[in-house]
Amino acid sequence: MIVAFDIDDTLVKEREFCLSGFRAVAAMVCRIVGSDVITPEEIVSVMTGALSGRENHYQALEELLRLRCLTDSIDMAAVVGTCRNHPPTFTEATVRRAQSMVSEVISRGFIPAIISDGRTVTQRNKLKGLGIIDMFLPSDILISTEQGADKREALMFRRLMDLHPEENLFVYVGDNTSKDFTWPRRLGWKTVGLRDTDDTNIHPQTLDVPPENLPDLWIDYQL
Repeated sequence: MIVAFDIDDTLVKEREFCLSGFRAVAAMVCRIVGSDVITPEEIVSVMTGALSGRENHYQALEELLRLRCLTDSIDMAAVVGTCRNHPPTFTEATVRRAQSMVSEVISRGFIPAIISDGRTVTQRNKLKGLGIIDMFLPSDILISTEQGADKREALMFRRLMDLHPEENLFVYVGDNTSKDFTWPRRLGWKTVGLRDTDDTNIHPQTLDVPPENLPDLWIDYQL
């Protein structure tokens, strides 16, 4: 059996990755202009507030920089690159949880895999930060920008099946009711949804979708 995991809000809260990125951005900005001009805490606070309000956190930072007359001092492209590509730091609890999820699959004699949308560097840095990247065969880590298709298409799911023609049972574990479960279910996979019990997922879960967008099984799992 192959058990494929989504990454964001499945193996790790995307919010925690974003907070790690905000801290990296704050450190970068303060190195340039000085923490006596703007503090790391101010930067993290304004970006976190925007994230909590499901608003654009980069625009929130730009507005703060404008108010401090720092717009010309900071390259926003560098800000975005730092946030997306930094090596993330996660809590010990988060790391243990992700490692436990993958280890449980392996201990049962199943093969773990990754099928995730996102940028190559960003998603692989998350797996490294969680300490789990070496728990997967390199060929079984499928990321949309590397594969040329996202989860709204069948390609990554079919590709994993082609990589394991001897297997007759595939399971996908995800969270996003807009795209995670439709294609796996069409291809005969079993699907498991991790329910957002604290309403902090980047993409809100909703039951107001076609039945095939919902998993075969919901599990309340506190990330």
